[in-house]
Amino acid sequence: MNYVAGFFLKWTAALCLLCWSLPALAGAELQRPTTAGPIEGTLLADGAIQAWLGVPYAKPPVGALRWRAPQTPEAWTTPLKTQAMAPVSLQMKGKTPVGSEDCLYLNVFRPNDQSANLPVLFFLHGGNNQTGSAAFFDGALIAEKTRSVVVTVNHRLNALGWLNIKAVKTGDPVEDSGNFGLLDIRKALAWVHDNAAFFGGDKTNISVCGFSSGARNALCMVISPLFKNSFHKLITFSGGMTTSTPEDGARIATKALAQLVLEDKKAATEREAIDWLNSATPEVAAYLRNLPAERFAPLMANANIRMGVFPHLFTDGATLPADGFAAVERGQYNKVPMLFTSGADEFTVKANADPYFADTRASLDDPRKEKEYAFATKYGSMLFGYINAERNAMLFSAVKGQPPVFASRFLWGANPLVVGEKAGKLIGGTHGMDICILLEQERPAFKVSDEIFSADNKPGRQAMARLLQGYLGNFMRTGDPNGVGLPRWDPWSNAAGHSGLLFIDADKTTATARMGARIVREQDVFRQMREDDGLSPERKEFIVKHILNGRFFSNNLDMLWR
Repeated sequence: MNYVAGFFLKWTAALCLLCWSLPALAGAELQRPTTAGPIEGTLLADGAIQAWLGVPYAKPPVGALRWRAPQTPEAWTTPLKTQAMAPVSLQMKGKTPVGSEDCLYLNVFRPNDQSANLPVLFFLHGGNNQTGSAAFFDGALIAEKTRSVVVTVNHRLNALGWLNIKAVKTGDPVEDSGNFGLLDIRKALAWVHDNAAFFGGDKTNISVCGFSSGARNALCMVISPLFKNSFHKLITFSGGMTTSTPEDGARIATKALAQLVLEDKKAATEREAIDWLNSATPEVAAYLRNLPAERFAPLMANANIRMGVFPHLFTDGATLPADGFAAVERGQYNKVPMLFTSGADEFTVKANADPYFADTRASLDDPRKEKEYAFATKYGSMLFGYINAERNAMLFSAVKGQPPVFASRFLWGANPLVVGEKAGKLIGGTHGMDICILLEQERPAFKVSDEIFSADNKPGRQAMARLLQGYLGNFMRTGDPNGVGLPRWDPWSNAAGHSGLLFIDADKTTATARMGARIVREQDVFRQMREDDGLSPERKEFIVKHILNGRFFSNNLDMLWR
């Protein structure tokens, strides 16, 4: 009896100790080591997700570190509370600068369990490398739905992140590239390699994913020698292959910076200001490095996907090949499985933001402007979509040894029976609609009417989200989006007669995905534009030169129309 009683007491004590220890264990689980020091996270999504927010991956790029490669942060020993996202990188919000030059932080999300060797999604936000932040991407949702570790990254933006001028060069070829935002991304990815295992992530299975300019940055990572063998899959939402030459970067940036020189009365004319900046003396360098950071944010802020206004991703020969994406044709790039998405109506939100169509309601009430809007959005969307999907898929698939490439087009948003007539015309399958559906977001910028995100069409949107999340999770794990319960997604092939793209849509209740051969080719678009008699030749020329010109997807169109 004494033996039984003693065993019972020991068992009861052990159980009590375990019960008292559970809160401590849970708290300890949110404290993780990193190569710089311990961090303490938080729980999100009703406890389903562990998150570490605002984790520093480099020293603040301020003072002497402005326009320098990111530096490893100083180590710490006391657990750093990482429970709130850091401020956004300095940028314009309307006419007001917001955020901070101290911006090199990332966020980590993972399921709240003990699973290990999870695939890692490394996400880069959009915003033309001028605006935006990691907060756009709901890492908690995607970590839960795809059972992965999600890392979202802030990096330097606008002239603080992309500046290729003599005055800030140090003699180091990598720093002298001017691609400081890209160097930040490299530093953040190195952090993932060093620390992924602490969060249950598999550093041998990293998918780089980007939206818009984040997708363009990701594509440049494919050709950059700095990222060789550093990631294993590529996913892009509405992003094409774009670069700028260092010469264009220097010319445009010095002209923009000349505004500040004139304001500070260091020159009497723009020409004198440009010459002074190009002199690259110690005085010029000190002037630029000591200016308040907020003054750089408005420069070139009216680019609106016009690389000719705000150049970035410079083909410097050190961080990016001097001949840019010609490296792909030589086979000199990071060959990984690739997944490309684009919208069917990519250009609508960009047209809506153009000053000529700024009042879109009035535009559609004016028969002439309605025709012009229809012309601009039809052909702008075709070219924008082609740059983001078909061109990517065709170029990479043509290279020997390239793993499978998958491409899709997102149709939802154009059907007036689902979203209403106004939203169907002004939004459609616009730039970013696919990723917003993936993230189960109702983006305010798309809400041109109450019908676009309605209770009636919500079941269809939710079904699409599950479809997209399923494809994404499968691709992250295996490099193939296909899986149980999902419509078949065939790899792209350049062979004649191949079905090509996966077309994704939904009615009010049901999502659909089917392979189709409705492929956009740039030369066909140009031919259709020439033959289109909906506008007079004069108005057609006006729309091309004032609405479509200078966009990052319009290089060949600009040359043709000239």
